[in-house]
Formats: sequence, C-alpha cells, structure tokens
Amino acid sequence: MASVVRGALVGAGAGLLACVGGVSYFLENHGIPGIDWPTTATVFVTQLTVTGAAVGAAVTAALDFADGFLGRRTSWAPPLAAGAAMALVGFPSGAFGASYFGALHAPFMGTTAIFSIFSVIAIALAAALARLDQKTSVRRALLAALALAVPVVVIGGVLAASLSEREVLHAFRTTSVPLLGGASGATLAFVYGLYAGAVVGLVRRLPARPIVAPTRVRVEVEVKELEEEIDPLAEEEAELEARFAELERMLGAEP
Repeated sequence: MASVVRGALVGAGAGLLACVGGVSYFLENHGIPGIDWPTTATVFVTQLTVTGAAVGAAVTAALDFADGFLGRRTSWAPPLAAGAAMALVGFPSGAFGASYFGALHAPFMGTTAIFSIFSVIAIALAAALARLDQKTSVRRALLAALALAVPVVVIGGVLAASLSEREVLHAFRTTSVPLLGGASGATLAFVYGLYAGAVVGLVRRLPARPIVAPTRVRVEVEVKELEEEIDPLAEEEAELEARFAELERMLGAEP
C-alpha cells in the first residue's frame, strides 16, 4: 500500500508539471468571450493532477502484482503491466476531456500539444517510478527515461504533427465524443505505459552501483602527562647524600 501511495504522489506531481503545457493555449485564447476561463483552467489542472495520481497508483499496483506473480526477472512483465494499468486510466480521462473541453466554443488545442502533455507526464512518471522501484539515483533514472523516450517521442511527435486537425475535429463531430476520446486516451496511455514499464525494466537490469557512504575518520591521540618530572641529577644527588650520611656515621663512631 505504501508503494501505491508513493506512486500516486509522484503521478500527481507529473500531472501538475504537465499543466505548464496549457499556459500558452490560455494566453492565446483567454480573450475569447463567453468562456468561464477560471473554471476551465481549474478543470484542466484538476484533470491532469487526478489523472497523474491515478496513473501512478495504478502502474505501481500493477508492477507490484506482476512482481509477486511472475517475479522481477521477466523483462516483458513490467511493460505489459504498466501498459494495461495506464490504458485503464486513460480511457475515462480521455472520455471526460473530449466531452468537457470539446463542448467549449474555443479553438482545438491540437494533437501536438495534447501529445506533448502526455509525453511530459509519461517521462516524469517513468523516471520517478524507476527511482522508487530500484532506490537508484535521480540522474540514473532520468537518463534511462530520456534514452527510451527518444524513439517514442520522435515517432509519436511525427504522427501527431501529421494528423490534420480538420480530420480530427470531423471524426469527433461524426462519432460518439466520449467513446472516441476514451479510445484515443486509452491507446496513447497504453503506448506510454509500455514505455514507462520498459524504463523500470531497464533500470532493474543496469549493473548495481554500490553506494559508498562517506566515512569520517577521527583520530584521537591521548597525551599522557607525567605526574612527576624526571630530574637527570636525582640519582647523583641521592648517591652523594648517602655518602655524606656514611661519612657522618663514621666520624661519629671515632673516640
């Protein structure tokens, strides 16, 4: 349970980080009348935060289940477990987002912006989960997350940029918005779940780096003070006193 709570916290943090992606959209369109922008912004931030927390908790729980059932040695279990968990969360989140934001009389945010927001959440979440899973350094987990993110982001970015926004909007207008939004969210979440699980699996298989804690060595030198100072002439003085005493004894013994 503790690991699931930690996963939810890091997921919520990743969701808050992704909220930065909506700043440029708000600055460009906040002048459009007839839209309650404070409420819209609140819903946007809440959805990303709650979605991130749910994804983090679900992925952590799925990884714990897969580890307990299959062990930590399988290379395919983490990606599949994380992919399934993220897809389960991605469907309701995508359905809600498409229904609520799609009903606003505002320009479409765009597939590239949406993909970028998902990318930020996935990369931050994958690095955080890998660090929690292996107790590794932030630098190591982040490098693994960025290394595996390159092909995913490049391929996904090209696909997102190549989609015509008119075609996307036409598909939403001619199809059930919640169903299409949920399916899109689940698909994208599944892909990024595979990615996050692969990051966790990669960090697990990296050679362990021993952590050497700095040790402070303290050397204490005790100086024992002599209680009595040694006088180099003490022995000679004692000998002379003994001779004088003997001489006095001899003189005193003469008649």
